[in-house]
Amino acid sequence: MKSFGRIFLAVVLAWGGTLPVRADQTGFSDTGESGPSTRLATFDSSTGQTSFALSLMPQFENDEALPSDVLVLVDTSASQTGLYQADSIHVVNELLARLNRDDRVRVAAVDLDVIPLMEGAAFVAPDSAEAQSAVAQLQQRVPLGSTDVSGMLRQIPASFTAREPGRNLSVIYVGDGVGRAGMIQDGNFAGLVDTLASQQITFSCYAIGPERDVESMAALANMTGGNLFLDSDDANTVTQGADYLANTVHGQVFWPATAKLPGNVVEIFPKQVPPLRSDRDTIVIGTLASREAWQLEISGEVNGQAMTLKLPVTAESSNEDFSFLPALIETARNGAGMSLPLLGSDGLRETARVMAAGSRTLTRLGTQALVMGNASAARTLAEQALQQDGGNTDADLLLKAAQDDSFPSLNQEEVAPGNLPLPQEGPVVQGQEQPQVTGGAQGSLQLIGPVDQQDELNRLIQENAGRSSELTQTEEAMTRVRTGRMRAVVQYELTRATEENRDDPASAVERLKSLLEVLNQTSDIEASALSELQNRVESALDISRRRKLEFDSQLAASQKSEAAALEQLARLHALETREEQISRHINRFNELLYEGNFNAAEDSAYSAYQLAPELPETNSAYVSGQILKAYQQQVELRRMREKGVLAMLYEAEYSLVPRSADPPLVFPDAEFWHEIKAKRAKYNSVRLSGNAIDEEILRVL
Repeated sequence: MKSFGRIFLAVVLAWGGTLPVRADQTGFSDTGESGPSTRLATFDSSTGQTSFALSLMPQFENDEALPSDVLVLVDTSASQTGLYQADSIHVVNELLARLNRDDRVRVAAVDLDVIPLMEGAAFVAPDSAEAQSAVAQLQQRVPLGSTDVSGMLRQIPASFTAREPGRNLSVIYVGDGVGRAGMIQDGNFAGLVDTLASQQITFSCYAIGPERDVESMAALANMTGGNLFLDSDDANTVTQGADYLANTVHGQVFWPATAKLPGNVVEIFPKQVPPLRSDRDTIVIGTLASREAWQLEISGEVNGQAMTLKLPVTAESSNEDFSFLPALIETARNGAGMSLPLLGSDGLRETARVMAAGSRTLTRLGTQALVMGNASAARTLAEQALQQDGGNTDADLLLKAAQDDSFPSLNQEEVAPGNLPLPQEGPVVQGQEQPQVTGGAQGSLQLIGPVDQQDELNRLIQENAGRSSELTQTEEAMTRVRTGRMRAVVQYELTRATEENRDDPASAVERLKSLLEVLNQTSDIEASALSELQNRVESALDISRRRKLEFDSQLAASQKSEAAALEQLARLHALETREEQISRHINRFNELLYEGNFNAAEDSAYSAYQLAPELPETNSAYVSGQILKAYQQQVELRRMREKGVLAMLYEAEYSLVPRSADPPLVFPDAEFWHEIKAKRAKYNSVRLSGNAIDEEILRVL
C-alpha cells in the first residue's frame, strides 16, 4: 500500500484494554507478581516478513503521585460556540475542583494566539481567586478565528519557565485540535514532540467540537505520555472527562532515554519508544527476523528518579487477527512512526477494524468492476485490499479471478480506484434488464460459504462477460453505460441529500445544486433519462430548501431555548453561591457562639441577614445575636458593679483600721502663719468693677 492517508480520522479511540485477541486467547498474564507486563503478537505475511505489535505496561513499586504544574489551554476559535463553549468551561471548572491542593494551574485561551488569562507567569492554586477570574474571562470571550495549533505547541515550553524539583509538568488542552494547516502535516511536528518529551511535559486532550482532529491529538498524546478523552452527548461526559484528566495528571509516567533492542528486531515504530504510563499500555510495532525470546531494556526516569526497566518478551505464533500490521508498518515508515495514533491496545484494535472496513470496501468495488468486465481495475483494487488486510479471503478470491487470462477485458486503460464504474441501473440490452446479484446490495457481490465461492464467482463472470463485451462494441451501448452510471451517481447523491436533510439541510441544498448543474452540462446520456434525472433532482432540491427553512427555524428556536437555559443556569449558579455564603456565615455564627465570642457572632449573623433578609434562618440568627450580645453586656456591667461595691466596702473598712505607725496631726509654727497673713494683706480690699482711673483715685485717697 503506497499511502494509508487519513484513514484514522474515523478511528474512535478508547483506552485501558489489551491487544486484540481471539476467543481462545487471553491478554496480559496475571501471575500475581508485581512488575512490567508485555505481550508480543505477530503476523507472517506471504512475502516472509514477520510483523509484530508489542504491548508494554510498566508497574511501579512506589505509586506516590507528585504535585503537578498544569497548563490548561482552552480553544476559543469560531468552532467552539454554543454548547461546545459551555461544556468546555464546565470541563475546566470540574478539572480545577478535582486537582490536589499541592497542584498549581495556569489558564490560557487559544485561537490565533495563546492569550494568558492570568497576570504574571506564576502558577496558582486551583481554588484561588486568580484561577476563578481566568475562568470568568473565558466565559466573556467571543469565539472567533481559527486555531494555530502549531503555534500553541511552540509556546508551551516557555510557559514552564522555572521548573521546581519534585513537581511534574502537564498540559490539558480542551478543544477540537483543528488548525489552519493541521498538526501532523506541520513539518515541525516531530521537533515539537521532541521538545515536549525532552522537558517531560505530558500533553492530554479533551476533544470537543463539531469536527475533531482525533488523529493528531492521539498521536501527540501518545508521544508525550498523555491521554485523550472524547466528548459525547452523554449527560455525564463532562464529569467523566474531568475525572479522567485529573487521574491522568496524577498518573506516573516513565520517560525513556535509551532502549536496547536485540538483533532479531529489524525495525521498530515509533523509533523513539514513547513514554510509558502505568494506567494504560503503550504500543510499538515493527518487524522481526526471528521469534527468539528476548529482553527489552529501557533506561529512563519516573518522578525524577532514574530507573531501568528490563522487560522479558516472548513472541507468539502468527495470528491472522494482526494481518493489518504490514500496511500499518508501511505507513509508519513515513515519519518514523511519530504520527501513529496508537493510544493503548484499544486504539490498535480500532485501527485494525477501520483498516478491515476499508479493505472490504475496496473488495466490493473490485467485485463490481470485475462483473462489468474491467479486470485490470478489479486486480488493482484486490491488491490494495489485501495490502490493508492480508486476511481478507474475499479479496484473495477476487485477485485470483481478476488474474484469469480467460476473462474478457474492456480494453480500456486502467481505472484508478476513485474513477471505478458504479453499479449499472437500467437495461443493458434493448428489452432486457440487468440481472440482480443476490447475497448483497445491488451491484455488489457477497460470497457465502467456503466451498462454492470460486464456482459462484465464475458463474457470475460468465453471465456478464458477454454483456460487458457488447457494451463496448457500439456507441449506443456506451451511451447506455454512461446513463446507468449517471443514474447511480444521482441515486447516490439523492440518498446522501436525504440523510443530510435530517441534520444539515444546507449541505444537502448545495449538494443538489451542484448535481443539477452537472446534469445541465451533461449531453452524452439518453435524453429521456436526462430529463427524468433533472426532474428528480429539482424535486429533491425543493424538498431540501423547505427542510432548510424548517431547520433554520428550529435552530433559531433551539438557540433561543439554549440562551434561556444558560440564563437560568446563571441564575441558579448565583442562587447556589448566595446559599453557600449564607451557610458559611451561619456556620461561623454557631462556632462563635460556642466559643462565647458574642460580638463577632452578631457580626456574622448580620452579614447573613444582609444577603437574605427574607429568610427566617437569617432573621433568627440576627435577632438571637443581638439578644445574646445585649445579655453579655448586661452580665459584664453587673460584674463590674459587684466588683465596685466590694472595692468601696473594702476602702471603708480599711479606713477604720488604727495606724499607730503614722505620725500625729502636726500644725505649722507661728512664723509661717504671720508670713502668709502678710502676703494676703493686699487682697483685703478688692473692687470687682471699675477701670484703671478709678483704681488710681482710690489708691491716692
